[in-house]
Amino acid sequence: MIAYRHHMRAAMALGFLAAFVAAPAMAELKAQPANILFHAMSDKAVIALTVDGAPLPASDIKDIAFIASGHDYREMIQVEKADGQITVSPTDFLQVGSYDLRITAGAETVDVVAYAPLTELPGTLEKQAQELGISVDTLKERLGLTRPLGAVQLSFELPATYFEGQMLSLDLPSSPGHHMEWTVNGKVVKDGENAHKLDYVFEKAGPYVVTYVEYADGVAYASASADTAVVAHPPIPVDIKAGTTLKLQAPEGYPTVEWQIDDEIAATGPLFDKAIKQPTTVICVAKKPSGEFMNTQYDIRVTP
Repeated sequence: MIAYRHHMRAAMALGFLAAFVAAPAMAELKAQPANILFHAMSDKAVIALTVDGAPLPASDIKDIAFIASGHDYREMIQVEKADGQITVSPTDFLQVGSYDLRITAGAETVDVVAYAPLTELPGTLEKQAQELGISVDTLKERLGLTRPLGAVQLSFELPATYFEGQMLSLDLPSSPGHHMEWTVNGKVVKDGENAHKLDYVFEKAGPYVVTYVEYADGVAYASASADTAVVAHPPIPVDIKAGTTLKLQAPEGYPTVEWQIDDEIAATGPLFDKAIKQPTTVICVAKKPSGEFMNTQYDIRVTP
């Protein structure tokens, strides 16, 4: 009897182990390459998709999102699906920045980082000159970039793009007792002795040229300059049914928040919670004590 019980326990243990081993593993969704790059609006990126090492059927792709700052900007890309791959290309809505291309198949999700420097578009100075209808040299004169800027050439680099409301922070080496001057698009934004640090909030979209000049006894001693572009956050479309409550969440890290409709304050605080009866535009204005801000526009589309 004792032997029989031992055999029964052993059989049960083996059965449990077999059931555990035979449990199906989660399918593994993979994407290659892990990063894609768009220099021009005509660029295309082919991404290979596999599940457990086999090509992913196109019919298994449930969703493809294009995420930045927690929002989906899928209207910025167009996607062609095929068995084992997708082809991604920009639409006219694509803006400079970095995004997460989020692919969902079944219960699995994989992200591909998409960089869009769009470096083959007209450069910052060239674009601003075209908009003003003047030459690049004339623009440089207006911005104060053609004056002698000292024998010592310093350097700093700026990202290709900033968003409206972001802060630029720079700290350059300097000599004690020298007078420093920072200009943005030709306008002095900070100067004084030992003013080698700059914190500057970009107030609006457009091209920017940031210049630093260090003076010794009134004579330009050292200088540096760089340019960048500032873009607005793309509008976010939201579809709701007429008469239903619209709920929107402000970005984290901004203690002061206003919600505007038709240039009037409709609500304050991190949550917008109101019934919407007709199409409208809701703008979230979020601010930090440092002066940084983030404006997010929601285009509300109402369906019956």
